Amino acid sequence: MSSISRVRVVIPAKNEEALLPDCLRSMLDAARCCPVAVDVIVVLDDCTDDSAAVIAEFAPEYARQAHTALRSRRVALSNVGKARALGMDVALLDAKIDHLWLATTDADSTVPAHWLSAQLDHVRKGASVVVGTVRVGDWGERPADVRRRAEAEYVANGHHHVHGANLSFTAAAYRRAGGFPALSCDEDVALVHAFEAVGETLVWATDLPVSTSGRRLGRACGGFAAYLDDLEEDTA
Repeated sequence: MSSISRVRVVIPAKNEEALLPDCLRSMLDAARCCPVAVDVIVVLDDCTDDSAAVIAEFAPEYARQAHTALRSRRVALSNVGKARALGMDVALLDAKIDHLWLATTDADSTVPAHWLSAQLDHVRKGASVVVGTVRVGDWGERPADVRRRAEAEYVANGHHHVHGANLSFTAAAYRRAGGFPALSCDEDVALVHAFEAVGETLVWATDLPVSTSGRRLGRACGGFAAYLDDLEEDTA
């Protein structure tokens, strides 16, 4: 961990004005608990709502907290893989690659206060990639049977899940793996496969779960909402 002097977090967002505030509040708490400087980069991808206004509201609060910053980029990509990749490109600008830790989550998710500090603990133990878990924060939109099946399946075979909502890595590892591919879904899975192919040290971490949305209308095709939709159809 001593070699990491800065963390940059990329959050793609598409019309997330309702859930983005909770995400940014949780990230501010995580930055407060992090032992190094933290920059948060929100990629507003093809937003037609007031997500940009949410960023403007939170930016001063981030600026008041020492060694913490919030910024955004507006793009019209309609592609989560491209949006994550662009955010990482921004994160890599003017950075000391050997001392930079990169993380990503989703705008409909909230991270625990120890999210970043726990990642750096894994780095200190030798990890170059940390693959975390998620849990649904609110099952209100889903039947009870879907919750029971989803939670049972999630832990059935141990942790080998990949989520863009809970993924982090050294900047050097990210470059060696070639970065996020321009995929409309499963860009996170493809990147983890690339990490494995180039021999990175992966930790499948269960100690820093991210709380994500159980909503029906997801933003990415084939994403977590689509997985829950499939479970609901099977249990109907």
